Amino acid sequence: MLVALLTGLLSFSPHWLLWPPVSRYLFAFVCGMLIPTVVRAWTATLPEASIKRWLLGVVAVFLLSPSVLGYYTQWSALCETSAAAVLVSLVAYRPEHPAFAFLGARSMRMLGLISGSYYVLHMLTLHGAVTIAESLIPSGWSATAPALVGVLVLSVWLAALAPLMWCSYHLVEAPGIALGRRLKFRSSNHMDAKA
Repeated sequence: MLVALLTGLLSFSPHWLLWPPVSRYLFAFVCGMLIPTVVRAWTATLPEASIKRWLLGVVAVFLLSPSVLGYYTQWSALCETSAAAVLVSLVAYRPEHPAFAFLGARSMRMLGLISGSYYVLHMLTLHGAVTIAESLIPSGWSATAPALVGVLVLSVWLAALAPLMWCSYHLVEAPGIALGRRLKFRSSNHMDAKA
């Protein structure tokens, strides 16, 4: 937690690690590392009734931080990263809560399954997605309702990428995972034979 706090404070200095992108956003990586440890333990102690309040607080932070603290500011990034860590922890470690029931739907489970392909493909398609969005969405909309426009663009972009992600999963990821399991199985059998 001290490292997360320290890297968060240092993130306001763009050159403390010499390269500005790492200097500014290393704290987000450190915050992510807290999720399976400190944040997980905290999540486990939350009473069922307070989970909904935390979820509402997370949504409020996501919606209000940019407009209150400034779009793309370091303060906004710190608040949104902290809220994201809480949200990920709640979803991962308290999945039985009724607020997360929609995540059990088949379509949502499929999106979760192919999300690794999204992680790989989103940077390859980002420039094209932004160019298309800029040509289709009036700039006035982006200025007056950036959060709404952002959610709309991300939703359409995700829907457009879903077929490509599905193909990538079935052609690359699933065979790779199966190969890894076979290699692990052979390796463990080989070690058992030696013993």
